[in-house]
Amino acid sequence: MELRASMRLVSCERVGRMAAARRPGRSAAGGTRRLGRKLDITRAVSLGGVDIPVPEAVEAQVEVLKSVDVNAIADQAKDLLPAEVTEYVNNIDQEYLKSEVTEGIAEVKGLLGQGFDQLNTSVVQPWWKEQAPLLEAYFREAWGDYYYDYFIDEWNSGVNDLNRLYNFLDTQVVAGDWKRLVGLLVATWYSPGALGFLLSLNKGYKGNLNALDALQLIEKTGGRASLVDIRMDKERSSGQPDLPRRLANSYLDVGYARDWLTPDVMRMSKDKDQLMCRATSTVIADLKRVNGNKAQPVILIDNSDDGRAKGIARCLTNDHKLTCYVVKGGFDAWKRNKLPVYG
Repeated sequence: MELRASMRLVSCERVGRMAAARRPGRSAAGGTRRLGRKLDITRAVSLGGVDIPVPEAVEAQVEVLKSVDVNAIADQAKDLLPAEVTEYVNNIDQEYLKSEVTEGIAEVKGLLGQGFDQLNTSVVQPWWKEQAPLLEAYFREAWGDYYYDYFIDEWNSGVNDLNRLYNFLDTQVVAGDWKRLVGLLVATWYSPGALGFLLSLNKGYKGNLNALDALQLIEKTGGRASLVDIRMDKERSSGQPDLPRRLANSYLDVGYARDWLTPDVMRMSKDKDQLMCRATSTVIADLKRVNGNKAQPVILIDNSDDGRAKGIARCLTNDHKLTCYVVKGGFDAWKRNKLPVYG
């Protein structure tokens, strides 16, 4: 009630001022003519460095508005609502409403799941049954039966390993902590380069590869990488790496300098092993395929990783500026990985 009386008082004051500002009379057109009056300026308000004059009437109205009780107005607005509406709102069971919404969402998810299952059963699976044999025939023809079966076995084994690794990381390492997850992702992103750099500091060559990675590197470069066999003659009775026909030129049978150098030359050397490594590396670097293709990797394979390939790799890297890898475990590892062997 006090608010309404105050508002009526302000309105009456405004009407009184407007009536006092007018003079009686009519214009030639018969309309009412309003004459201006001088405003009483009491003070100025500074906004952004500009002084804006504020009339006394406006200032009084601002003071009245400041005294308005907003909560009282809200209570009065509630009183204006019908009692039935207020009672209905107060009687709403919020927990029941939440449960209904949750059940509705679960039902929608169930329907989506059923739709996906129907799509998978009626469309995807029949299509895959038709296409799978065609894809298998295509890759068997492109890769050969041996490489296709080997790939499928490695794929299945890799999938199982990844599942076990994921379960371990999810339950043991991350364990619901997002900070651990971020740290794991960052470490995974940067660790290969960092570890490769640290491990290669003392090697003197690019690095070691397992037999399968060596074969994949040759595949990746389209056969431009070279697999150099540096085994001695007495070590070749167990066969040699058998590359696919399209990669046959990547295999280079060089051998080891011990089979070429005469006993007299060997006796004149202070370091026989270093002499044999340098002699073998010079022959490899002088090959037309290697000499004209220095940007592509050279992969050295010895018999059983006895250090011979690593010494030659250092010579090729330091003396001839080639990119060299060594097959870890040599030809014995090649056979253990069940890669194709000729002879």
